[in-house]
Amino acid sequence: MSRQGILFVEHQGEIVGGGQFSLLALMQHLKNYEPHCVTGGTGTMTAAVRERDIAVEVIRMPAIRPSRIAAVWRCVWGVYRLAKKRNVVLLHANGSRCMFYAGLAAKFLRLPVCWHVRINDSDGWWDRLLAGWATCIVVVSPAVAQRFAHLDVGAKVRIIYNGVDLETFAHGDRAVSRARWGWGDRPVVGMVAQLIPLKRHDIFIAAAALLAPRFPEAVFAIVGSEPDPAQGYEALLRSQVAELGLEERVVFTGFCDDAPGLFAAFDIAVLTSENEAFGRVLIEAMAADKPVVATEFGGALEIVVPGQTGLLVPIGDARATADAVGSLLADSDRARALGVAGRERARAKFSIEAHVAQVEALYVEMLKR
Repeated sequence: MSRQGILFVEHQGEIVGGGQFSLLALMQHLKNYEPHCVTGGTGTMTAAVRERDIAVEVIRMPAIRPSRIAAVWRCVWGVYRLAKKRNVVLLHANGSRCMFYAGLAAKFLRLPVCWHVRINDSDGWWDRLLAGWATCIVVVSPAVAQRFAHLDVGAKVRIIYNGVDLETFAHGDRAVSRARWGWGDRPVVGMVAQLIPLKRHDIFIAAAALLAPRFPEAVFAIVGSEPDPAQGYEALLRSQVAELGLEERVVFTGFCDDAPGLFAAFDIAVLTSENEAFGRVLIEAMAADKPVVATEFGGALEIVVPGQTGLLVPIGDARATADAVGSLLADSDRARALGVAGRERARAKFSIEAHVAQVEALYVEMLKR
């Protein structure tokens, strides 16, 4: 018996962050439904979907503006026709813009639609409009659920943590990754995050400056790319590194297609975000047995047990970050114990299998409605 189809709607053609990685993992590991996908352009995201043998088509999804009304309706029509052609039973929107297009198409098709919300910044009245169209809203943490405080959590709003393919991150090749970057046996402190101001790489760099004299062999790796180079954020960070005289200590790797290998190469993983809906990279690091140091944003409070699976520090505090990282660099036994405990917590709460089971159970419920 053939599986019922789900159409996943993603307006990005490129992989720009954890939201796309999470969507890829969900589609790849579905058990009882057949995934189909539509993306907003050609690029790394579309290519990654194809590499997983998932049917994908490209339909441009412009920003929702009155001046683009003709293009907007062409996209709605395109999603509608694709859903009908694939004979899907449900649409799954990966974000707000996607929800606009999927929501209208689902209305015309009289099909249920799931809105997956991965960030906690409210869009005001826009949220209320899209929430009204959604059959169900999936949020990735209680912090994101606060965005929909006017709705009942457990009824229309469901908290389902992101899932990670833990085995992939448990078997990264440390030797190959270290050889690639020339790190040898040096201690490596790494941060994996998009190069955007929200992630506060400046705090990571400031902490590196405090740690560098104490740990002269340590390397500080910044992994990720800037979605819009015209914003100049990476240039600003490189300028900070130069002003602090850290050119030989701080490495910018750019986007890396071997995240498991990089996490394996790290000794400590750091995330200095000032606000984060979830913090998927923390789970990936934990799956790789790495101790984590993170700021006390909403998602980290769900992932890290302070003092047991990692360390939490105040947002924007470079000194506290340096102290936490330094304590682990100086005590390898403690760092190792935190890494092991983190791995076990990741397996217990954040596996891709558990994530898929919860999402598929929600699909069953939505279809019964």
